[in-house]
Amino acid sequence: MARIEPFRPTYTRRIASRLIQGEVICLLGQDRHGATRLAKDIQEIFPQARYLDAQGLSSKAIVSEISESETDDWNSLIAGWKRAGVSNCLVINHVTANAFGEDEASARSVLQQLLSLSQAGLLMLSDRPIPEFEGMEGLSVEKLPPIGYKRMKEEILRYFPEEKDWNSVAAPIFSHPEPYPLLQHVLEQRGQHPEYAEHPPEQWVAQLVAAFNQANGLDEPAAGKKSTGIWDKLKGWRE
Repeated sequence: MARIEPFRPTYTRRIASRLIQGEVICLLGQDRHGATRLAKDIQEIFPQARYLDAQGLSSKAIVSEISESETDDWNSLIAGWKRAGVSNCLVINHVTANAFGEDEASARSVLQQLLSLSQAGLLMLSDRPIPEFEGMEGLSVEKLPPIGYKRMKEEILRYFPEEKDWNSVAAPIFSHPEPYPLLQHVLEQRGQHPEYAEHPPEQWVAQLVAAFNQANGLDEPAAGKKSTGIWDKLKGWRE
């Protein structure tokens, strides 16, 4: 399988470099801005990394998934890692405090042990701040950068370098409340329908946005109104 280029190449490789150094990072960001894509890009860089989507899982279920054994206890798992000198990165997506324990004290205790595993980096992604993690020494809590207009242009031209009017493709996506999944939808559909290249982007992008809104239960008039306002601000934009 061909290697997938990271969606945020520079940023993703910077995070990967920090994980190699054994850092523990909690990134706050939502899937609509590409949080899950970042987690998967890190896994692509580190094929041996342990990756887990913690959404809806209890602490014991998470440990069972990570350990691939009968243990469902964080303390036993971490003790085993220390004995084995585990050096593989751990990536936990959609993390909450409950991922590490049923109460704040046990969650902080487990996370403190993970912070001591200097030979293995830990990346956690959450769509909201986790109060239980505040003030923990050695834990870097950061916000996932929003998808910039330049990044969106680069992604469009990476797939379709012949698209001269990339502005008309990017503007309604950039201003949309779900920019990352919409961008992937537009790129996928554009790839499946080469005949779109024969028509102005305003026509087929508008159709794809409307279809995306309908499929996801979004308010199309509101999205369209917002897009128009942003487009007025950006249509004269140049790098």
